[in-house]
Amino acid sequence: MPGKFTTFAGFEWTAAPANRNLHRVVVFRDTAHLPEMPLSSFDSEDPESLWKWMDVQRQKGASVFAIPHNGNVSDGRMFETVKFNGKPIDAAYRNAGRPGAPGMSRRPACRATTRALVAKKGRQA
Repeated sequence: MPGKFTTFAGFEWTAAPANRNLHRVVVFRDTAHLPEMPLSSFDSEDPESLWKWMDVQRQKGASVFAIPHNGNVSDGRMFETVKFNGKPIDAAYRNAGRPGAPGMSRRPACRATTRALVAKKGRQA
């Protein structure tokens, strides 16, 4: 709403392997199911660990998504053609977060959330 300050419950997860930043802004839909502590890149620098942590939060009732940003300071790391561990990207990794992909829920289906929010406001998505 114009003229109103809006805050988001969230945090920035920034891994920097070899000084190649992998920034992600992690945002929660509301404060009803916030974790006691966020995942730190000290816990893991692997983005897949962040996705798994987010899955656990969803299982606990949270609605959460991550926005990658500042890919320009990743020195290409954010756009690798292999996983963080050097293994080839496989179908499971590629499908992570795709709505309807069997067993894949690592990244959120933001489009469905957007539709629900827009529908709540009485507009069409």
